[in-house]
Amino acid sequence: MLRHALLALATTLCLAACNPAGGVPILLWHSVGEGNAADKYDVPAEEFDRELAILERFGAKTVTLDQVLDAAAGGAPLPERAVVVTFDDGRACLKSAALPVLRKHGMTAEVFVVTSWMADDESHRKVIDDETGRHAYLTWPELREMTASGAFHVQSHSVSHRKVRELGAEELWSELVDSRAAITAHVGVPVNFFAYPFGASSLQAASDVQRAGYRGAVVVEMGMGARYSLKRRSVWKGCEYAVTEALEAAFGAPK
Repeated sequence: MLRHALLALATTLCLAACNPAGGVPILLWHSVGEGNAADKYDVPAEEFDRELAILERFGAKTVTLDQVLDAAAGGAPLPERAVVVTFDDGRACLKSAALPVLRKHGMTAEVFVVTSWMADDESHRKVIDDETGRHAYLTWPELREMTASGAFHVQSHSVSHRKVRELGAEELWSELVDSRAAITAHVGVPVNFFAYPFGASSLQAASDVQRAGYRGAVVVEMGMGARYSLKRRSVWKGCEYAVTEALEAAFGAPK
């Protein structure tokens, strides 16, 4: 029993100490061009276009999280100024507004979807109304098309978008395993990364994500940089400066 406890402790310390992302900035958006003025997460398409142009000005190249971990394990080296672009939740505007901008700049992104918000077709599309506006979510056929384009790589953002620290052991396990299985079944791609809902993790959640077979997981702002707590910088409406700051911190001046 003591041996297992010590092994678990050693694993936790290793996860906390290792930073496979190194100096690779990981940027996070939620919504592009949805048209909700009250939603701070909804970045206008022209603003997103300017933000990707900032990446180009710095000579940054978008890569996937798999590429980051492969390079850290001694695989193919990353471009000199590698950056990861991510999106959370899976709003429908990512196909209509974000995808054309990514294609324009020849860039790729990771999209973390909440599987219970996905629908089989347009007639069953999930729409959530709240104080920030009306939010429509992707359908599985749309996600398959986005993935086939090569511009998006789909990952898990849980089944129901509940905070992991508020879940019981069985509930947390179901969020991890069932969301991954749903994406694989509907899109036919491996799912290697998990984004904690609301950006917050816990030691138990990080351990379970690893046990469930994910290669890594991402948080928002406060992560330690460990494989199951990879930090991301949020980009909100009117926050082009956040992109510049992240790139300056990682690379210095533009090329």
